Amino acid sequence: MVQKKAKRTKRSVSDAILANAEASRKPDLLNFLPIDIMHEIFLSLQPSDLLNLSRTSKTIHSFLMKRSSASYWRESLKKVDGLPPSPEKLIEPAWVALVFSPFCTACGKGTPLGAFWALYM
Repeated sequence: MVQKKAKRTKRSVSDAILANAEASRKPDLLNFLPIDIMHEIFLSLQPSDLLNLSRTSKTIHSFLMKRSSASYWRESLKKVDGLPPSPEKLIEPAWVALVFSPFCTACGKGTPLGAFWALYM
């Protein structure tokens, strides 16, 4: 006797993405810590740590990318000796990503060979 395959119902791609996102939701740091403790944590981080933290969840990323969070990035940049000031054309998080990211900021792959500062305009 041959078994029939179960029919798959057609779902749109967006429905599948939403279902997957809801199933994988985990509690977020911003929901549990008091704001003053988060403030102290963010102010104590080095630029590379702040960049890595901003990449841990969508909630933290959106919080750290707001204009009101620019002070965290500026304070972290002050902790690095010999770092030139960020260019006027770049916001602080973009400057931190350019200088401290272990990935190419153009394609996101591998380890960059280095920045060609002479080409920066």
